[in-house]
Amino acid sequence: MNGGVLNEQANEERKKGTAIFSESYQQIVAEKPHIKYTTSAVIWGIVVLLLAVIIAEIFLISI
Repeated sequence: MNGGVLNEQANEERKKGTAIFSESYQQIVAEKPHIKYTTSAVIWGIVVLLLAVIIAEIFLISI
């Protein structure tokens, strides 16, 4: 009984994924080249901090 619901959800996910390949989306991207996705400085800070902790742990374990 839930198979129908799951199939509908899978179809919706497929539809969502195809939006960026549509002609209308590509036209919008071509008209607005100045709009770019950028990662937040907060996220970059967290990534750098996490990498620093991992590298520190590797060097402290190997000593």
